[in-house]
Amino acid sequence: MQRAALFLPPHVVGAPFSYENPLRVFEDLDFEVAVMDAARLYGAQPFLAEDAYHKALTAGEFLSEDIDSLLATERNATIAGRLDRVSLRRAMIACIPRKFDPNTIQWIVDETDFLLRFREDSALTSKEEQPSKGLQAEAVEVKSLYEAIAQRIDDADANSDTTSRPRDRILASTGIDLDAVVLPFLIHLLRSYTGIGQRWSMPGREQGFLVATRLWVEHEGQDACPSGLKSLVALFESQSQNQYDSIEASIQCMDALGVPTQHWSEFICRKLLVLPGWASLFAYFA
Repeated sequence: MQRAALFLPPHVVGAPFSYENPLRVFEDLDFEVAVMDAARLYGAQPFLAEDAYHKALTAGEFLSEDIDSLLATERNATIAGRLDRVSLRRAMIACIPRKFDPNTIQWIVDETDFLLRFREDSALTSKEEQPSKGLQAEAVEVKSLYEAIAQRIDDADANSDTTSRPRDRILASTGIDLDAVVLPFLIHLLRSYTGIGQRWSMPGREQGFLVATRLWVEHEGQDACPSGLKSLVALFESQSQNQYDSIEASIQCMDALGVPTQHWSEFICRKLLVLPGWASLFAYFA
């Protein structure tokens, strides 16, 4: 929890303005690594969108020589035949990405030369004097590239990000945004506990936020919880019977969500950063 607090914005009571380097926790890392790590943690976009870079390249804001200079600093590796990592990266950077409709991509793969030829506007297309020989070699390279990408996708699925928020996975698969259900209720509880914007304070505040919330929900019953969170009553009752404190309740939740122990720290950081202002306020008064 102490480490997670480092990622929260500073909170100074009564101060109209407070400035602090938002990447202060990442200052021991190389700049690009720090930006990428921070983007993953804060859910931000670290760089411009790919289309923006292609527009800049077309407008001459940077040149192909600049691309070559960058690629010269990266390691190279053979993928298949004459295809290597640097030549593939150069083609991917220089060519505007094509967009496909998920409903027709399988037909394109099955019925066209999509997996036999590189794009005509790339530098990867065969320039062999004997066309048939060149096309055969190119088809082998395209197939090898496709298999390598498919393997990377399988590996990524097998090692899915266990620190991501359950809300994100549920939203992607069902279209239901849990934030729209949970956050208004949570903010109401936080305001009641702190007394900010309220005419009354939550009973049991001296015992901590979790216990005060349990007491209030137990007193009010299911009517206190919005639709979709009615099971909180039973959960809080179970935690009370087991005399769970906030740490034990948090561990129970992370175990239920299947978060490995080694990822607890980042998972907690991401949860706190959903409402960074409130989390910072609690850290300040802790």
